[in-house]
Amino acid sequence: MGLLRYRETGELVTETEFRFRNRKRRPHNVPEQGKLTEEWLAAEKIDPVLEGVGTGEVLGVEEIKGKWFTIKSAGSQKIVS
Repeated sequence: MGLLRYRETGELVTETEFRFRNRKRRPHNVPEQGKLTEEWLAAEKIDPVLEGVGTGEVLGVEEIKGKWFTIKSAGSQKIVS
């Protein structure tokens, strides 16, 4: 999983950063690396951010039909998935 978005603040973090912040959480009920489910994230008020189209730099995120996607640059163009 790439980016995670906190619903309350809109802050974006990587899964690695999320795990670093929650490493001392008790009880430690965070699923293993790569096994975060949408249901578990929803209970934590976190949205997974899916990869957008393209290979350029990530410029931000956008919600499309209830899902969050990255917005990537493609040279001088903006691609929205």
